[in-house]
Amino acid sequence: PSLPLPDLCLLCACLHLLPKFRSDLLSLARGGLSSVASQHSSSEINLFDSLGESVQDPMVYSLLDLISLLCADQTVPSDAWDFILCALVTITHLVSEATPSQRNSVNYTVFYCKAMAACHDVASVLTSPSSPDQQAGDWKEFFAPDINSCLLPAFLNRATQTTPDSLPSHCDVLQSYHLSRTAAEVCSSPTEGVSLEFLVDIFFSPLNPFRITAFLLAQRLVSVLQFTVEGSTSSTEKAKDTTKTITVPEIRSLLSAAMGRVNLDLTFRRELVEDASEDPTTPYLLLCLLLIQIMSQSGPEARASLGEWVKEQSLVPRLLNGLFTVLSDTTSSAPLKTTIEVTLEPDLPTLCTVVYSALARHLPSMLRQWYLSVDRFTSSTVTG
Repeated sequence: PSLPLPDLCLLCACLHLLPKFRSDLLSLARGGLSSVASQHSSSEINLFDSLGESVQDPMVYSLLDLISLLCADQTVPSDAWDFILCALVTITHLVSEATPSQRNSVNYTVFYCKAMAACHDVASVLTSPSSPDQQAGDWKEFFAPDINSCLLPAFLNRATQTTPDSLPSHCDVLQSYHLSRTAAEVCSSPTEGVSLEFLVDIFFSPLNPFRITAFLLAQRLVSVLQFTVEGSTSSTEKAKDTTKTITVPEIRSLLSAAMGRVNLDLTFRRELVEDASEDPTTPYLLLCLLLIQIMSQSGPEARASLGEWVKEQSLVPRLLNGLFTVLSDTTSSAPLKTTIEVTLEPDLPTLCTVVYSALARHLPSMLRQWYLSVDRFTSSTVTG
């Protein structure tokens, strides 16, 4: 089936309002998207001439909505992928060039959020194991790097400019959430020049989406680093030339400085966790989770050196005692989480289960030593 362009707006509204007919409507949506792609490729229409025109055009909103809906349904027509990918690159460049006055408008915020949502949904489809080979290859080689070149600087700029003293407006909060969620999905690895220290600093942002996304990017950066004790091998200097080696003293210094910013006496207090701008627990857990990852991929020598530092700091007992003040109140019998997602509000129980899972997988001996040393009441709580 094929639809005239104006009818796509009506179709999009029906998809939201008439779930009973979703299957038939999605079939019409696939035909409509193919029709738009065909007309766009033949230059009969151009929906993305400028940001000002796109923000005012209901057709653009409907198309972004349809892209997200078809991605969720895993039924994007194969002849529309080129159009979708080119459109997302164009839109990403358009929104990144917005002026401050444009960014503060409600129209721009709605457009921006829909654009980022579509970009996130497309990335989710094309990075999944079941994604079409041709489109997944094009995404990884051409489109994702182009979008990344806009998203990552925008994310880093917004994250560092947002402080407890300059909390953003509601429009900016929504934009920041969608920007963070999309950057976490699209930016497979930080670009050159983004240091681990820079990303760790964002763990202390007052906005939860910035904190979680910075952590996910830090995880990806850590996954390509090599950790050595200082001056351990002659290959260290060679590795430093590629900026992929970091020494244990450097890691200890970075984490000590970051941990020093956390008031440990206030961690795991629920009344603070509800206010992201005053929450010391989430940055603390993210730092611990990053340390666990670093230790899990370090060689024996570096791992032992970091392990000594962890013991000196009494990190594991303090961490686990705090985790179980939260987990003991969790009544769900669902399996422990192993990954975290970007959310608007801090989700402390989920984050605690992720940290506990990571400890159990990567540092079981430290977990076991703590468990054997606790009192009977705590032991019973942990077993439960």
